[in-house]
Amino acid sequence: MDVLKCVTLGLLFSFSNCELEVKWCVTSVKEKVKCESLRTYTASNGIGQLRCLPTASRYECWRWIRDGKADLIRVDDTEIYAAGNLYGLIPVAKESFSVDRNADTFMYKAVVVVKKDGPIKSLHDLRGRKSCHTGVRKTVGWVIPVSFLFQKRIMSQADCDNTVKSVAAFFQQSCAPGAFVQINNPGGDNPTNVCEICDSKTCPTNDTYSSYLGAFSCLNNGLGEVAFVKHSTIDDAIASGMQVNKETFRLLCADGSLKHVNEWNKCNWATRPTDVIVTSPDKNDYDVGQLRHFLENLNSSAPVNFFSSSAFGGKDLMFTDNVKALVGVGSSQSNYRTYLDAGYLGSMENFTNCGVSFKWCVISQTELDKCNDMRAAMISKRITRELQCVMGVSHKDCIDKIEKGVADVTTLDGGDLYTGGRYQGIVPIAAETYKNVNSESTSYWAVAVVRKGNRGVNIKNLKDSRSCHTGIMKTSGWNVPIGLLIERGEIKKTDPCNIATNVGEFFKESCVPGVLDPEYDPLGRNPENLCQLCGGKEFCKRDATNKYYGYQGALRCLVEKNADVAFVKHTTVVDVVNSASKEPWSQNLQLSNFELLCQDGSRKPVTQWATCNLAQVPSHAVVTSKKTPATTRKHYQRILSQTQYYYGNMSTIFHLFRSPSGSKDVIFKDSTVELTNIPEFKQNYKTWLGAEYLRSLEAIDVHQCSNGIVARINIGIILMYTFVWSM
Repeated sequence: MDVLKCVTLGLLFSFSNCELEVKWCVTSVKEKVKCESLRTYTASNGIGQLRCLPTASRYECWRWIRDGKADLIRVDDTEIYAAGNLYGLIPVAKESFSVDRNADTFMYKAVVVVKKDGPIKSLHDLRGRKSCHTGVRKTVGWVIPVSFLFQKRIMSQADCDNTVKSVAAFFQQSCAPGAFVQINNPGGDNPTNVCEICDSKTCPTNDTYSSYLGAFSCLNNGLGEVAFVKHSTIDDAIASGMQVNKETFRLLCADGSLKHVNEWNKCNWATRPTDVIVTSPDKNDYDVGQLRHFLENLNSSAPVNFFSSSAFGGKDLMFTDNVKALVGVGSSQSNYRTYLDAGYLGSMENFTNCGVSFKWCVISQTELDKCNDMRAAMISKRITRELQCVMGVSHKDCIDKIEKGVADVTTLDGGDLYTGGRYQGIVPIAAETYKNVNSESTSYWAVAVVRKGNRGVNIKNLKDSRSCHTGIMKTSGWNVPIGLLIERGEIKKTDPCNIATNVGEFFKESCVPGVLDPEYDPLGRNPENLCQLCGGKEFCKRDATNKYYGYQGALRCLVEKNADVAFVKHTTVVDVVNSASKEPWSQNLQLSNFELLCQDGSRKPVTQWATCNLAQVPSHAVVTSKKTPATTRKHYQRILSQTQYYYGNMSTIFHLFRSPSGSKDVIFKDSTVELTNIPEFKQNYKTWLGAEYLRSLEAIDVHQCSNGIVARINIGIILMYTFVWSM
């Protein structure tokens, strides 16, 4: 491969004269600093040339590795499954906490401890007993045993979105710390028996009987009849001073037999492996061998402490902290299914399995990439394996796909939601929530932005001006401003079936992405000057291929085209000016370069949008079909709630509301802070949009006219054929 160049091919196992280039993904500033430090070390010690590639998330890096843009990254136990299953990535080297190359490389084994003289003698004896767990969603104490019992069909799913209810129905009583935490109790109705034998009946995550030692104490003290812990827990309990007689306990094996507690290596339900460094499956054996030896040669860096992150102010940067060595992975563990044992694979594939279609429609390659990142993220946290990503060509196409059952969900703004809701049975189920001053809201403000130096412009004299819009039938960029200008009498509505013509007569030149697309211009009569500032019809698409599409695109149009006004949302200017990754067009922009147009004809700074705006409108929403059952809608809401719980704005792994490198507002708006579930009574387009905004949309709805025209044309054709055949 190009990336791996050796001066002397014969020096396969020696790096002293080998110019080996290795591209390693880093996902944070601290990790980048550590990587650069390691780069200096590898170069000066003849190990190879390390390049540190910043990526927006681990999942973006997986795509880069698959596509040959990067070579290596560390993945943890659950990520191994997703990286291998979705992207085909393969293990190259595994972490070891021992300097002995022949030592076992695993973190722990999940074991099931029972009393030797107790009532549990087989797997089926677990039903109706008292169970002790380290905590809900904990790997050893919850995920592995629950998945195993599901897989063996010993435990049934009481609620596919809530394993707590399944455990409550299976065991008589339990101590399941964290069972009443919101993320584990989405409906607020978890049965109380899951906490009956905890120290506190509210079973907080830090209950006395939480964690490994706590769960074993629950059994040791006679409260429970089975404890789900790790292989070393009993020895750890003895070392801690707990009074324990090992001979009074036995391990319940996966085959239903009982063994002595010292036989955990043969009697366990799953092994949690150490983290691994992965690479692309497209590399040949020689290239993989080069990478493997590069990683093993890093073991010589132990004296300079590269297997620690404290010096760089972080945790687990590049490698897991306190690792002693990297060990090359042989052919017996060369893919994710052979690296993970059967028990751990089962925990990835059986913990959540609702069997519900969850196909997300996206409209660009960038959205498809992020959707697949979301899929990987959901699998890695065992949220769901159901997500599939469906490619559409436009929001209208996604609405069509949902109506036909080809897709299940997508995200839409208010304008598209109105069209989809009114004509194709689309309903909102979750709303983007934005940060507004000192509060959060599922709405935003549509504003008109001008350049401060363009002093002659106000809301009352926009006739013959040059305008930039987010897109045809977009809320902030079209529906609100055009509706307002019509309401004020500025734009004369001479033809209710061809409002775009009136808009084209009002503005001198514009960029209205999508205005000439057939779905928004079915008769081909919309004026071309509405695409003039976009660069002409071929550059006027209503998607991310148009650099002037969307909020930031409209502002970019204002800046680059020296236009008079841009219709955007209230945070657009602030988002662009304060962005950490500015594009060339926005490098020198400041808030003071812009002002807002107020409805009374005055102008104000862009930070005063609360008192200077065109309208407050509902936020963008995740939508589905009205034919989707209420139970399935709730299932989608729970998936989204769990995903943002793990991958919200505080996540260092993946950001649900952040766009991939070099893009913006992908699937969700970058300004989103969370998704808010929309209650069932509001899950229709009329209630969600509100009466006032609905009237504005109905006033500029060209679909009413086009539908009527099509109907009249069809009737005309029928009459014509009737006349011909009657002759």
